[in-house]
Amino acid sequence: MKKTLVIGAGSWGLAIANTISINNNIVKVSSIEDDIINEINKYKTAEKYLPNIKLSSNLSAINNYSDYIKDCDYIFIVVPSSAFKIISKQISNINGINPKCKFIICSKGLDPESLQLLSNCFLEYNSNKNYAILSGPNFAVEVASKLPTITNICCKYEEDANDIINLLNNDFFKAIYDNQPVTAEICGVIKNILAIGCGIIDEMNLGVNAKAAIITYGSQEIEKLGKYFNCSGKIVTAAGFGDIFLTCSSTKSRNNSLGRLLAQGNKYSDIISSSSITYEGALSALSIYRISQTANIELPLCNTIYEIIYKDLSLNEIKNKIIKTLIW
Repeated sequence: MKKTLVIGAGSWGLAIANTISINNNIVKVSSIEDDIINEINKYKTAEKYLPNIKLSSNLSAINNYSDYIKDCDYIFIVVPSSAFKIISKQISNINGINPKCKFIICSKGLDPESLQLLSNCFLEYNSNKNYAILSGPNFAVEVASKLPTITNICCKYEEDANDIINLLNNDFFKAIYDNQPVTAEICGVIKNILAIGCGIIDEMNLGVNAKAAIITYGSQEIEKLGKYFNCSGKIVTAAGFGDIFLTCSSTKSRNNSLGRLLAQGNKYSDIISSSSITYEGALSALSIYRISQTANIELPLCNTIYEIIYKDLSLNEIKNKIIKTLIW
């Protein structure tokens, strides 16, 4: 029985924690929300994030993980990209963590200040820690509902991934090793931007052909960013094409939903001021735009979506700009 900590008790953190705990492991999930902690510990539910889901009896919640973390075998980091550096710093300041503990980065995005990949941000403060990337076409509610799911565990050496894979795998969830963590991270960044574009396409009735064009051009821009981040990995993986397809094609995607809201004439500033939802695609679009400008990389699709989000374009301007980008 392995001792596991999941840092972050949103829908995805809870889905991961529940999957591991179902496999007869003791799991604690940390949260900054006292009401969520109380609900999980008392009722084994978290209706705000996973409605109508009963959580495993092996799962409990805590607020402060500084003591529990020390004896853990596995630590999953599942927080928004904007909070990732803070968590990385906190971990680096805790003495006595098991030197054999494996850290699994489940967050997606870039550090908004340094524009680093999250793995590089983690290593900046934890250079001696063993880490892997978990990424794939995974909607949290489907994982928590025990629907068939695959994902990738991405790290340099397969032997480092095998224990994590065994921790996760069961009759409905299959983790698969992949040796290209940087590619997985880049896909995890760009797919959310593409999903916003696909939501715009859907809402403006521009057709499935246009959505296919977004995925095509987006894949090409992933290749360009791969060169910038010194990798040239394949994207025909669960963390690559699988995640791109899922996020771009489903209305369950919060980033796809953001695209629809923008295409209805809502301003991004109004959307985020009236909601507690984190739209990672919008944050990533800003970071990727900054990279494209400083590194002189041509990323016309990502930059078009950045302009739609942040420049308060009219509906007619949005439509014309996205069509012009696709048919250039």
